[in-house]
Amino acid sequence: MTIELATVQDLQIILEIFSFARAEMKKMGNSSQWQDNYPSQEVLLNDINNQNCFICREQNSILGTFACIRGVDSTYLKIVQGNWINEDPYNSNLCDS
Repeated sequence: MTIELATVQDLQIILEIFSFARAEMKKMGNSSQWQDNYPSQEVLLNDINNQNCFICREQNSILGTFACIRGVDSTYLKIVQGNWINEDPYNSNLCDS
């Protein structure tokens, strides 16, 4: 398996992966995460254009996708439900590994 930067040509398959994941999570009782078509096509295109969207490929098939945002992801600056385990700054430099 390889991990590659996603391209616009991968978008349709990425959308299908998220659609499948939303349906599976809903069947398993998680009806609140990734609902209302999140992440939207616009969000995914933004991630692709910013080189934050990756795909997991085996041979000619895309098996999975993920976003790895370098630096601080504004999504996590304010958590509405739950909390971090400590007060250390959030930073996702793992993408640079």
